[in-house]
This record gives sequence, structure tokens and C-alpha cells, in this order.
Amino acid sequence: MKKFIPTVVLATLMSTALFAEASDITSAKGVGGKNITAFDRVGERKIGGYFDNEFYSTNSAQTFKAHRLILQVSSQIHEKILFNTEIEYEYGAVIEDTDDGSGGDGELKVEQAWVDFEYAEDHFFRSGIVIVPFGIVNILHDSDVRDTTNRPIHAKYIVPTTWFDSGAGAHGSFDVNDWEFTYEGYLINGLNQDISGTAGLRNARPSLKTDNNKGSALAGRLGISPTLGLEIGTSLYTGTYSDTDEESVTMLGLDALWKKGPYEVIAEYAEVSIDAIDSTTPEKMNGYYVEGHYHFMPAFLRNAFFAQGFDDPTFTAFARYGEVDLDTSVTDVYDRTQVTVGLNYRPTKTVVFKAEYEMNTEEVDDNTVGDAMILSVAVGF
Repeated sequence: MKKFIPTVVLATLMSTALFAEASDITSAKGVGGKNITAFDRVGERKIGGYFDNEFYSTNSAQTFKAHRLILQVSSQIHEKILFNTEIEYEYGAVIEDTDDGSGGDGELKVEQAWVDFEYAEDHFFRSGIVIVPFGIVNILHDSDVRDTTNRPIHAKYIVPTTWFDSGAGAHGSFDVNDWEFTYEGYLINGLNQDISGTAGLRNARPSLKTDNNKGSALAGRLGISPTLGLEIGTSLYTGTYSDTDEESVTMLGLDALWKKGPYEVIAEYAEVSIDAIDSTTPEKMNGYYVEGHYHFMPAFLRNAFFAQGFDDPTFTAFARYGEVDLDTSVTDVYDRTQVTVGLNYRPTKTVVFKAEYEMNTEEVDDNTVGDAMILSVAVGF
């Protein structure tokens, strides 16, 4: 028995040594020893993200909101394989109530975590937690990219941004003569049945753990750029949403982005058709917005204290009108409109100071809700 124990120990050590030689990641001589670190992984890594802080002044309250801190980690594992993830800390990510009852409002969530495999030039297979490719704002939702603080009302109720899901599919681009085409499409779990005339599709965003039915959904967008400065897109979403897997949701969307010199216009429209579960479920809803930008920098301000030392500081004046109807069968009851006007300043492309006035109207009881002066700063890093 005494001879057996050293023999077993020796054999274990030898097998461990052999395994370590075959796979560097488990080697005790690595950066983290037996603890695997990112330095032991292959690929070129980058960490970035964005941050925003907001101030709201309304008739009833004034408050600062530490809205988002987003961490993005990407690794180019191979020239044909990319991994990317986006982790959001919202309102400080206080996900449990504290003893004094001040917590419970934050969220910690993974909005993206996917791997891309380039199977042909400019064509990729993607799998993981993906942003649902519907419209413009849901895909390009980062705070430092937008000129406005808040997303359009259309992106709150109709296309419930940020809308992400677990699935797999493909994306890419190709040219036909002088026209450029882009595409993105995925098979995903799909929306659940928490759809209403007050919240639209927002509460129907799915769980990443399980699907509420056996059916999957298909979501995709095709973009067409016939000339420089113009892109037109069409989006489609279709899939069952009820627990019984019998009722479905179909969404059709159109979007456009036009740029010429200092001028820019963005517009989106979406229409939703729903197989109603019962009388409380709306059968149709729709929404749209149109947003215009004017980028400028007066010559007399280029030497101002806030512009000195920066290569291309820019002001942007913007205005947006949006409207949603969360149940088209009932006149005016579930109609909501939003008007936003404002001005922002970018000392650099990824840092922006925003000021805007937002007017929200809701036809229910003829009340005006949510009118606010909003100041914010967003930083991409």
C-alpha cells in the first residue's frame, strides 16, 4: 500500500506535466499560474464603452440620473473570428433593496455577447446575445452616438430599444454596380405575450434563459445605399409570442438616413400586426419619428475657451417629432406624441454635452406628461 501511494502521486504529476505542455493555458508557468487570466488567452483585446449622466427639470421635480455605464470588451481571436460583449450598469446597478429602502432601481445586464465567424469576405455568421436588427436607433443606440439624450418615443413603445435576444444568423455587405447593400438577420427566441395598449411591446422583450413557447422568431434588416449620403432600410420581425404558441406578431419597418454637408435627417416608421390573445390585446399599433440635425461651428467661437486645443469641435442643433398609436382600433386613446428641440456641443466626436427641451403629450384624459428640460453629458471611451 505504501508503494502504491507514491506511484499514484508520481503518475498524477506526470500526467499534469504532460497536459500542461500540450495546453499552455493550464500551465503553472503562465501569467496567472493555475488561475486562467485573459493574458493566457489568444487574440488582441480592447476594452471600451460609454457613459452618460443626465439632469431633468420638470414641473414636479429636479433630479440627476446616473443613467448608464457600458463596458464593451472585444477580442480579435483570429483574423476571421471576433468576440464582442456589452455589459450595462444602469442607475448604478443597485439590484437589491438596501436597509434604508433606497435601492432596487438599477439593472445589470448583458446586452450583447456574440462571436462572429467570417465564412466569406464581408459575410459573417454570428451567434450569441444579439441586438435585434430592426431600424436604426435600436442598432446604433449608444449615448455618445446620438445627438439627443432620450431615444425617440417610437423606440420606447414600438421598437423596444434596447431590444436584444439570444439567437444566431448572419450579416454582411455587398455591392451591385454603384449600389451598396447591407443585411443582417437572425433566428431568435422572440417576444413574449406581455403586450398592451399602455406599454406597447416594451414589456414583451424576451428572457435570455428560456423561450415562453416552442416557436422561434425571425428578425432582419436590409439596407440599400444608392448614392453617397443616403441609406434606406427595411426591417421585418415575425414569430409566435403567446404561451400557447398559437398567436403571432409581425412587424414591418422602414427607415432612412440622409446626409449632405452639415445637414442630416433620420426617419423611421414601424407597423405591428398582432394575433390578439383576448380583448385586452391590441391588434395593430404603429409609430414613427423624423429627426433633423444641423452641424456647425461659428468662426468667432473657434478660439473660445471651450474649443481651444480641439481639432474639430462642433455644435449640433436638432429637432425631432415622433408619434405612436398603441391601439389603432381605439381613436386617440392610446396615441402619444413627442417633440424635442435642442443643441449639443462636441469637443471631440465621442464626447458630447447636450441640452434639450422635450414635450410629451398623451391623449388619455387630455393630460400633458413628461415635459422636461434635459441636460446631459455622454462619453465614449
